[in-house]
Amino acid sequence: LNINKIFEKNGELYFRKIEQEILNMLSDKNEKAIISAGGGVVLNKQNRKLISENYLSIWLYANSKTIMQRTRPDNRPLLKNNFNLAFVQKMMLERKNFYAKSADIIINTNDKNIQQIIKLIEQELASF
Repeated sequence: LNINKIFEKNGELYFRKIEQEILNMLSDKNEKAIISAGGGVVLNKQNRKLISENYLSIWLYANSKTIMQRTRPDNRPLLKNNFNLAFVQKMMLERKNFYAKSADIIINTNDKNIQQIIKLIEQELASF
């Protein structure tokens, strides 16, 4: 199932439960992997604990205007009917401290293309 279908059929709470189960499952495998977590993963205290204990976490920060330019609301259930600057800013404000406390590395991605962001990630990882 895709994320939109899970939200439509079972709601956000169910999705967050599945999200946590998957994070738990992945943290049990002693393998290297890249996990691209959704924006709400840090809302759960247990998830933040799992991330800080088991992963190197990189927060690819962007301001609200940049996020709106890069995001397709049809792929983000919480933005689907709320795709406006005020709502995005509110979400970011609610999550910002959780991101900051969970991240080992923070990279500002404003005004950068994919190649520039990759280069910044590589530089940060090399010095970590």
